[in-house]
Amino acid sequence: MARTALAVVLLLVGWGAGLLLFFPTAALENRIENEITAQLHGKGHLVMEEVALRLPLALSARQAMLHLNQSPIAEIPVTELRVKPLWLSLPTGNPGLAFEGAIMGGHAEGFVRRRGEIHLELSNLQLAFPLLKNSTLAVAGTLARGQLSAHWPPVENAENHLRLSIDNVEVTGLDAIGAASKKLELGTLVLQGNGTGNSFKLDRIESSDGQLSMTGSGTLLLANPIEKSRINLSGSLKPTPEFDPQLLDLLKTFSKEVAGNFPFTISGTLSRPQIK
Repeated sequence: MARTALAVVLLLVGWGAGLLLFFPTAALENRIENEITAQLHGKGHLVMEEVALRLPLALSARQAMLHLNQSPIAEIPVTELRVKPLWLSLPTGNPGLAFEGAIMGGHAEGFVRRRGEIHLELSNLQLAFPLLKNSTLAVAGTLARGQLSAHWPPVENAENHLRLSIDNVEVTGLDAIGAASKKLELGTLVLQGNGTGNSFKLDRIESSDGQLSMTGSGTLLLANPIEKSRINLSGSLKPTPEFDPQLLDLLKTFSKEVAGNFPFTISGTLSRPQIK
């Protein structure tokens, strides 16, 4: 009995060693990069470095870079990326990949499938990106929690869900447009939305505990490419006593004050929004 058990152990060790030594890691790396790039639909691509096989049959990359086109964040570094097949999906004609890794000072995990299903969970990401192209204005904050379950491109009857909570949101570079302060603190920003197919409703847009509070809601008519999606939002802004007086004067030129609130609407497309 002992000899049999020892033989089984040695067999398994030998099998594992052989798998690690002779598994076609480069081919699988290319396959994963191609699958992720395909899911981005021409919006970017993934490059992995220092790739190795990890048991049970997962591929790890000590470093990876997600390159994005036409995005405020052009490159997103990922460390300790781990990717593995969704094994039960392989025979279905809709195979998928599960992934997790350290990204932007936080953590990301989720899965993608060939027909467009996406699930993504994010925590503690440190965000910083330009507010407008070729502008000194920038936005920073900590994405404390984020969850996305969607199908892209949009498919009829497919459900989409979005939850975001961003702490310590601030807009910087305001002195370049004549403000007395260099930054505006917006506190915590919460976004929640749900939809079906290409119809998506933002049920909650809210910022609190900052120098300017905001509430709003609206709809998105999703399109592919996403920047052609049509947007229809409405809400109001409420300055606190700490709000920069020069920014308040600027706000009054765009919106008429109603009981201490400044209503606004956003329409048009994501690439060309119109704010009123």
